[in-house]
Amino acid sequence: MVPIVTSSQWKGCLAASAVIIGGYVAWKMLKPDSRNVKLLSASELQEAKWQLVGKVKHVWLYPVKSCAPLDLHAALAVKPGLEELTSALRDRSYMVVNDSPKFTMVTGRMCPQMVLIKPSLDENGDLTLSYSGKDPLCITKANRQQGPVKISEVWGDKVEGVDCGDEAAAWLQSVLQRPVRLLHFNEDVNKSTRVPNPPTPVTLPLLQPGDSGIYTDLTGFMLLSTASVEQLREHGENYTALQFRPNFVVDSDDKASCGKLRPHQEDEWRYIKIGETVIFRNVKPCTRCTFVCVDPDTGKKDPNLEPLKTLQRTRMRKPWSEPLFAIMMSLQTRGVVREEDPVYVLY
Repeated sequence: MVPIVTSSQWKGCLAASAVIIGGYVAWKMLKPDSRNVKLLSASELQEAKWQLVGKVKHVWLYPVKSCAPLDLHAALAVKPGLEELTSALRDRSYMVVNDSPKFTMVTGRMCPQMVLIKPSLDENGDLTLSYSGKDPLCITKANRQQGPVKISEVWGDKVEGVDCGDEAAAWLQSVLQRPVRLLHFNEDVNKSTRVPNPPTPVTLPLLQPGDSGIYTDLTGFMLLSTASVEQLREHGENYTALQFRPNFVVDSDDKASCGKLRPHQEDEWRYIKIGETVIFRNVKPCTRCTFVCVDPDTGKKDPNLEPLKTLQRTRMRKPWSEPLFAIMMSLQTRGVVREEDPVYVLY
């Protein structure tokens, strides 16, 4: 005899199934690190079956921490971060600090107008900073190599930097309306005590010694997909990927074996290969703060603290205490990354 299932029993089965399925999905989202437990060797990475997921839409290098980026067609990926091909200028190798004995870092969280300071490079590889209403500031190689060495901190880790001089300090002070100095990390003479051991609520097995960036918050690379940004736009604002300051923006590719990218699909990637040689490890989800509320076009912080409030409603994942948006990566195999390069992953 075929058992008769009542309407209430059927609804109960559906509810139970939903709980099970929802629980599995939540487990994958809440505990991505528990699956990333094995470091792969060079031979294992060479023999792995990589899955095409998209292509590189943007390559952004931020010379000065919290300021606008250089929009590059290509850049060299080295351990500390991206490097401009002709000048060897590195990502976040400059940092603004308070002109005080501790030289504490100054970021866009406290000075939102920093995102409007735009960098450019001349044929000599000298860095120029521009800001509306101000004469440009040129920082020559001599400026960033011959000044006194000062010690600052990045989230508790001591990092040295060459003071770029009084002219740079005065220019930045006129923009930020506070006494500041500009430091440049020169790897030939400067030292850093930064260690990849952040106070995180979970273990990060793919984070290895030497993975820390220069003046970055943790590692030297951040990646975000256009699908994740597009989903956030559904909440009513025209946010752009630049608001979240990634180095790489990945777009869906019609030829991708996985089809169109799902929002936050990047959270699930364990290893990422860009082009045919450059390989990264997905070491940590990127936790977000009020800096994401600063509009990169206006330099103003949203009075309602959006999109942070929306992310706090939609992207909180235990055991993290801040919402997650984008992934932080460390370099496994160096090489040049270019716009339009294919992006492959291992799950």
